[in-house]
Amino acid sequence: MIRAISKNVRFPEHLQRDGKVFVQFTIDEQGRVRNPVVKQGLQPDADSAVVRAVRLLGEFTAALDAQGRPVAVKQTVPFTFQLK
Repeated sequence: MIRAISKNVRFPEHLQRDGKVFVQFTIDEQGRVRNPVVKQGLQPDADSAVVRAVRLLGEFTAALDAQGRPVAVKQTVPFTFQLK
């Protein structure tokens, strides 16, 4: 998942410092990514780049509960930006 996000992140031109963006989203019962939200940001353009990349993830296999029914699951993913 992190690799897929990394491929889709557009590195912000004006990134001022290294740091992490933590984004939370739900994978719904159909396996679609829903409601990506920045839980801890770095700077606005970095935050929006990560949210955009998460929206591009595509579909997953839905999680199943103990009875084998699909359920929604929240995920929180850290993404690290490093200046060169």
